[in-house]
Amino acid sequence: MRDHKIGVPTLRERICKATGRIRNTPSGDDPYLVPQKTLQRFLAGSHRTQDLVLVPIAEFAKSLPARNVVEELAAAASGFFSQSDPSEAKGSRASAAIAGKYDLLAMHVVKADNASGLDLSLNQGYKVECGQAEFISTPSGLTVREVITNPHQIHPAPQETDGPRITWEGVVCAMDTLVLLIMRNEAVFVPAGAPKSPYVVSDRFRFRPTTE
Repeated sequence: MRDHKIGVPTLRERICKATGRIRNTPSGDDPYLVPQKTLQRFLAGSHRTQDLVLVPIAEFAKSLPARNVVEELAAAASGFFSQSDPSEAKGSRASAAIAGKYDLLAMHVVKADNASGLDLSLNQGYKVECGQAEFISTPSGLTVREVITNPHQIHPAPQETDGPRITWEGVVCAMDTLVLLIMRNEAVFVPAGAPKSPYVVSDRFRFRPTTE
């Protein structure tokens, strides 16, 4: 109600129209079958509500679109980095430019055998294929979804498609040359970079545009 800036009378009207709880009445009489005072008490949680009234409320609630918390976060992040309207944010054009699908590449480090005990690991560059990511442009902002298919960063990447997978979801804030990803594990809601997370967000992958 707060988001749509409506009160109980308007909500009552929408519930009755959406669920067919309207009766034919003479002009000027109340046509809605859900009592307004009962709805007010239900919303306030002050009285027990009869099942007869709860049925249309439940039907109306089921008809509402599910919340997309990722897009809500994207809208909030876009607004936070803008001067006024999110569409005027400095990163709006940058966000649109980077939307698309990418291969995720991790750094390939080769450890050299030596008897001295010194670490002679050699950085072979970002070439370990670990999964795919997609930056999705929505009316609310730029969202991201990563699917990690090679979580142990084996090189060359295994060809099996039924191995372990880790999926991340989140939002992207692109400001000039800075691209910030805020993500969580899709299964357990652990944020990327948390102590028990298998990855650290900072500099963990390179993004290579996917060629299809």
